Amino acid sequence: MSRPIRRIKRPDVVTLRVATIHGVLTITGACVIGKADRCAHLLRVGSPLAPALAGLKDIGFCLIAVRRNVRVLRRFRKHHHHPRPRPF
Repeated sequence: MSRPIRRIKRPDVVTLRVATIHGVLTITGACVIGKADRCAHLLRVGSPLAPALAGLKDIGFCLIAVRRNVRVLRRFRKHHHHPRPRPF
């Protein structure tokens, strides 16, 4: 028997560059690897950081790194598992 092929779960990653503008942490750059479609409108340059982080966390992203001017978030995609039929 051959071994089943395991699919590698690829993470979705969002990197946000931020700066304090008028006392508010503001997005100055964003990079998305994978998908973050439902939050794309929050990831625009000039938008405040807080709503973007809240929206990303709502769709399953976790904050994995915080630096002075960078935030990195990651989410693992869920693959649909199709079990093999059992022989009788």
